[in-house]
Amino acid sequence: MLDIEAMVSARRVTCLKKFLEHYPSTWKSILNSIILPVGGSLVLHCNFDTVKLKTRLPKYYKECFDAWSGLNSSTPVTFNDITNEIIWKNKFICMNKKSVHRKDLVNLGIVKVGDIITDNNLFLHEDPYVPISPEQRFFVMGVVHSATEQ
Repeated sequence: MLDIEAMVSARRVTCLKKFLEHYPSTWKSILNSIILPVGGSLVLHCNFDTVKLKTRLPKYYKECFDAWSGLNSSTPVTFNDITNEIIWKNKFICMNKKSVHRKDLVNLGIVKVGDIITDNNLFLHEDPYVPISPEQRFFVMGVVHSATEQ
């Protein structure tokens, strides 16, 4: 017997898989402009929840993102899982009940939880030798704090 809901979900996931493919299209440009404030296509590699994204998705795309999230969602358990978890748009790392994204920190190579732990085994905001601005340091401190509240 056909499972209609599974077929619909598969079509929604396929829509986002096509979005990640490298060819130009008007619909992809529109979707990209909608999700650009939350990290663009990077969000599809994150452990996100659409409710916690700081953007309003059109109904169809929200359903696509919900289906994608349902398939890619995970709860990190081991130390290795946690350090490899992407910080940005993560449903477990929230401020004011919304997931966070900082393009300037992504550009500095701070993407995964492991990236905020220095070679001296300090959190990034605790190590005075890490070349980030005081505002970025304060933000990272908020990320660490929000992750420990979960």
